[in-house]
Amino acid sequence: MGTAVSISMFDGIIIKSEILASLTVAMTMIPESLSFAILAGLSPLTGLYAAFLMA
Repeated sequence: MGTAVSISMFDGIIIKSEILASLTVAMTMIPESLSFAILAGLSPLTGLYAAFLMA
């Protein structure tokens, strides 16, 4: 009940803005996680894993 009802309440404009917001966060999170991992002396892949585990 919860998921189907909440998705049907959104109109097209809200869904488009939510998708744009999530892509913006993802595009800023990837380079940030890579750079923090390198600064910490870890593999950049470790930074990507950490970014996906936090999301």
